[in-house]
Amino acid sequence: MEELYQGWTQLVRVWFDTKRVAVILNEKNAKDFIEFNKNSIEQGMEIEVIPGSLIPEDKASRQQRALTLANSQLIDPITLFEEL
Repeated sequence: MEELYQGWTQLVRVWFDTKRVAVILNEKNAKDFIEFNKNSIEQGMEIEVIPGSLIPEDKASRQQRALTLANSQLIDPITLFEEL
């Protein structure tokens, strides 16, 4: 999979003349939006993609996940309350 993304990065460096927008996760796992084109990608830059990180998450999905985790005793009651 890593080779695929490195190949994609090379394609960006060659063909992306116009600015594009991407979503990245910062250190706090909050979403940041960045603009880039072929001049933005430096030689040797590495891209890490976290599976599922770009899937939109609605409130019902978060609540269901919290309930599932709570039933398995994997989260505490306070965290459950915050997610509901």
